[in-house]
Amino acid sequence: MEKESSYIEELFSEGPIVIFHWLPSSEWNVSFVTNNVEELTGYTKQEWIENKINYKDLIDPQDLPKVIQEVQKYSIVLKKRRWKHAPYRIITKNGEKLWVQDYTICKYKNDTPELYIGYVFDITKEIQHQEQVKADLEFYLNIFEQHSAVMLLINSIDGSIINVNQSACKFYGYSKEDFLKMKIYDINTLSKEEIKIKIRQAMFGEQNYFLLKHKLANGMIKDVEVHSTPIKLKDKTFLFFIIHDISEKVQFQENLRQLTTNLNNILEMQIQERVKLFKQYQLIFENITIGIGIIQGLDLIEYNQKMIQLLKPLGIEEIKHNFFSHFELLKGTDIQSLLKIGFHKISYEVRLKKFPNQIYHINITSFRNWENQEEIFYLVFLDNITEIKKIEIEKKEKEELLLHQSKLAAIGESLTAITHQWKQPLQSIQMMAYYLKELTKLEEIQKNTFSNVVDDIIDQIHFMNLTLEEFRDFYKETQDISFFSVREQIQKSLKIINFILKKNQISLFLDDKDFIVYGNPNQFNQCILNLINNSIDAIIERKNNHPDFTGKIEIKINPKNKIIKIFDNGKGIPSEIQNKLFFPYVTTKKIEGTGLGLYITKKILNKMNADIFYCANSESDQGTSFIIKFR
Repeated sequence: MEKESSYIEELFSEGPIVIFHWLPSSEWNVSFVTNNVEELTGYTKQEWIENKINYKDLIDPQDLPKVIQEVQKYSIVLKKRRWKHAPYRIITKNGEKLWVQDYTICKYKNDTPELYIGYVFDITKEIQHQEQVKADLEFYLNIFEQHSAVMLLINSIDGSIINVNQSACKFYGYSKEDFLKMKIYDINTLSKEEIKIKIRQAMFGEQNYFLLKHKLANGMIKDVEVHSTPIKLKDKTFLFFIIHDISEKVQFQENLRQLTTNLNNILEMQIQERVKLFKQYQLIFENITIGIGIIQGLDLIEYNQKMIQLLKPLGIEEIKHNFFSHFELLKGTDIQSLLKIGFHKISYEVRLKKFPNQIYHINITSFRNWENQEEIFYLVFLDNITEIKKIEIEKKEKEELLLHQSKLAAIGESLTAITHQWKQPLQSIQMMAYYLKELTKLEEIQKNTFSNVVDDIIDQIHFMNLTLEEFRDFYKETQDISFFSVREQIQKSLKIINFILKKNQISLFLDDKDFIVYGNPNQFNQCILNLINNSIDAIIERKNNHPDFTGKIEIKINPKNKIIKIFDNGKGIPSEIQNKLFFPYVTTKKIEGTGLGLYITKKILNKMNADIFYCANSESDQGTSFIIKFR
């Protein structure tokens, strides 16, 4: 045995293969190893024989359980004489990890392993190559699978479909499993023989581009552009197809062809159509409900009958001469002066100088004489809007009346608050006056006592006067607009209703943020007061049904987006009127509601370049949120 070992050692003293004899001990001690072990592991033969390093220590800890399992399986369970290990990693003396291939023979004694003999060699480069090949394959498969273009791989002999990508499945409407059972003939509208001819052309490089019609799974026919490339795989030649849907392009070309045909037909009918069109325009010109005229220089040279009817107070000859001189703008500017400046189009409200009670809308467009570009004509459209203006004035008056009604309602609510605030001071003054009367019955009145009582009365009167001043300032009639702080104005509104909040035990949170807007501060205060009063009423109504309920109002300010959000936890707004909240005379209040508060609030905010929105609570029907957004 020793002689044979010496031969083996001499044979494998050089080269990549290292032979080990290791014992079935717990650490797999090595009893023999060839001289070239140092080239593979970094450890000398002497270190191995002296058990300074054992075979288990050489194996990467991540792979060791797998190697132990294989040894036990083949030598203990299956009693195999020889086996091949799956590749595993070893760690060399300098810490480098290498992949190795291990072939092992087991020597048994009484069915018990006595000695393991194996040879090991480095396969790191092979493993790395395999991993690189695998990575490259995955890379190209991912490109194929995930590419947005439709791709098919076809067997050039029988036309069977070998592989398709996701885009092909999506385009044709077939699953990948269905595709692999199909042939290229199944999706073509050409005959099988015609397709075979095209496959041969593609195989021999005679043609690599085809325009075909393919049938989808739903029966729809699509025009496609097929780019074909022959590919050799495992001594077989396949055809790789890249397919583009050109249905829209083909349709566009067909439409273009049809359009060209239609244009030729249109050109042939152009003269007749122009004549017909001229007659139609002539009919419209004479029967349209507004006055139309053409001005050359300053005189009316063409006009319809409606123009004469609209200017009936004037004579025909008078209308024709110096046409624009008969009108003046409502603001007093002369139209003729505007025409001298030069323009493309103007549109104004004007009145007749001789009959100023008649108001017209005039639209003037200039155009050049196509035969003489220096000569300018004016096309004039004229309409009498006297009645329309009257309706607009009436509408404005109604809106102002609604605004006044809403303000009166707010004043009434505020007066209720002031009445409550004055109630306690008036009682105090009454008590102190009664006290002074009793003091006068005494023979001696202390001066200090009398003075203190009078001072208390003055303080109470001062408080009442201050409350009245705040109320007067809040509802002062003014149309002045200016820049103002939204938070400061909200605080002013809260002073008016602070007593009502305290009386009904409603907590109110006001954000400490702020931003500046431009508008009428008092009208803004009216909007805020309308919203908060609505919240108070909703909370009180909910509290009547639930005495232990705690009311809450929150006012949050977002300076970045110029947003004010007012939220309360009151009874909420029924879904059937949420879409009509900002219409006049829509109210959720049972008796005392006017239905004007939100309507007027929206009108005022719109004039201040702001919008108001209602936000429904998705979790329940309790509570309301209104958002004011300044633009």
